[in-house]
Parts: sequence; structure tokens; C-alpha cells
Amino acid sequence: MQRIPFIEARFDLTDESWQEIERRLTRHLMSLRDRRDKGSTGSEAPNDFDLGDEPLEDDFPDPGFKDRKYPTEPELHRIRERSRKLVARREAASGLQHLGKREQERLSVLRDGVRLLPVETEHRADELAAALHEAMPWFGPATEEGWHALRRSAASVEPSPGLGDGAAAWCVALVTDGMAAAASRR
Repeated sequence: MQRIPFIEARFDLTDESWQEIERRLTRHLMSLRDRRDKGSTGSEAPNDFDLGDEPLEDDFPDPGFKDRKYPTEPELHRIRERSRKLVARREAASGLQHLGKREQERLSVLRDGVRLLPVETEHRADELAAALHEAMPWFGPATEEGWHALRRSAASVEPSPGLGDGAAAWCVALVTDGMAAAASRR
């Protein structure tokens, strides 16, 4: 059955910690240096020009640079800072940064959207409406509207009601119905 997006958030952006990113970037830097030392450029395309065998003096300002595979302390500090900034930017882009870890975990079940299932019987519609009213009794009028729509859907071939977006849809219906009722009383 089709899944409908329910939350505007990117859960995939917050999966990696800054420590994991730091390890990955450090390993990548070491692999780049390893390939450099072995003479591989990473691409199999031939060079169009010959640089010769001897490196230029300006290519390696640090005498031990060419032989160094492991990052120095300043390089590690730079990688660490970039990792932290990357995680902060990913969290900001995810739309979940204002929530705690626990709330993010609770919302993660909505990661792939929700499935809309038809209500098979009127009895099931009654059970759903009762559970909803028990959880949120202050939404009594909205619950009653949903309950009647579910019963109509179960009793006929009519498609099941759409996915409501909470109090906003209920308020709009209440205001428009209230305005229509007020206009009819005049």
C-alpha cells in the first residue's frame, strides 16, 4: 500500500555523529596520501604532459611532508572542527534540531511516511473513534466528525477519509460551518 509523507524532516541527515565523520575524513586523508605515495592519481586517464620524475622544490615545503601518511595535530584539529560544523549544519537542515534525542527517536517511526488503511467495519470505526476521544477528549466535535466519516466509509464503497492535519482542518471546518450557520440565522 502507498505510503504518504507525514512529517517534513530529513532523518537521514542526523544518522552520523561528528566522531564517525572525523574517523571517515581521517581515513580518507590517509588513503589519499597512501595513493599519492604509491603514485596512483585515482584516475586511469593518462597525463597529457610530462612533469618529470623530480618534484619541484615548492611542492613539498615541509621536508618530511612527502613521507608522512598520518595527519598532524593541526590537521586533526581542522578535521574535528569541520566534522562538528558538518553535524551542526546537517541537524539544522533536518528540521529536527529543536527536538531532543528521545523525541527524534519517537518521530523516527514516521521516517518512511504513513499508510492509510481502510476501515473494514462500522464496529472498527466505533473503536477507533472511542480510542481517539479517550486520548483527546477536548477534540470531541472533531472526533465526532471523523467517526461519522469512518462509519460512512465502512458502510459504503466510498473511499476512506483522507489524512487530516490535526486541529487546523478542524478549526477551518468549524469556522466555515459557524459562519454559514451565523449567515443562515440572519
